[in-house]
Amino acid sequence: MIFNQPSQHGTAQQMAMELLGRDIYSHTFLFVDTGACGFGNVGNPPYNSMIAAGNQALYQSGKGCGSCYLVKCTDNPACSGQPIKIHITDECPGACNNEPVWFDLGGLAFGYMGKPGQADVMRNYGRVKIWYQRYIFNLVCVLSDFFN
Repeated sequence: MIFNQPSQHGTAQQMAMELLGRDIYSHTFLFVDTGACGFGNVGNPPYNSMIAAGNQALYQSGKGCGSCYLVKCTDNPACSGQPIKIHITDECPGACNNEPVWFDLGGLAFGYMGKPGQADVMRNYGRVKIWYQRYIFNLVCVLSDFFN
């Protein structure tokens, strides 16, 4: 597992990027209609199955529910290299907490990290290294995603 740690030297901009971007591992979980956050059917807008269960560091006893992240896989030939937007809608308990940060991505979201035509290939990998960044948005962003 690789984590980027903030450097003690460098520009403020470099340090900010290092703090925001992390390399971690993730794998897909079985899709469920609802999660521990109680959002109902997360296959519907505004989530559209672009979801993840987070370990305790992300789920935060429910305080992390709805948190949005940009994620992209970084070490696989099937990876598109383009970030996707996902929301925390569930808790990933147990072994997920053996890692400092863990995303259990929904199957659709996991496949979207791949190049066109590579969704099943991506899902078959099971566990891939990803880069993530917290994505702060407002209601306008959510509504524009819903209506577009």
